[in-house]
Amino acid sequence: MAVLNGLLQIILGDDFVPVRRSPVDVDQVAGVATSRGRHRGTLRVVTGIDDAHRVEPGDVIAIPFSDVGWTPLFARAGAVIAEAGGMLSHSSIVAREYLIPCVVSVPRATALPDGATVVVDGYTGTISIERP
Repeated sequence: MAVLNGLLQIILGDDFVPVRRSPVDVDQVAGVATSRGRHRGTLRVVTGIDDAHRVEPGDVIAIPFSDVGWTPLFARAGAVIAEAGGMLSHSSIVAREYLIPCVVSVPRATALPDGATVVVDGYTGTISIERP
């Protein structure tokens, strides 16, 4: 489950399709920190497993949610930002296993600017977007 713009979205099986939104134009967003650490890297917005080939080692992935099929992607990621999830969500548990920072319940995470440099703080739950 995720709350976006005051509306509750429920993820049920494979039928979830993230809502396309205009890009986020802020310097910082926040969510729930679920795996500790800090990481600075290139942001890759991944809305489906078909986008996995774009992720390079150390990239920060912004995803709508994850399930077991996404696990190999986490092995390449330097940090994870997810629109949905909590402390016991798949994203959080796998990120802790891989010892990478994770912030979940980030509204509009997949609308963050793909290719931007971001800093994920898994202690405070903030994501800072560095502007050129």
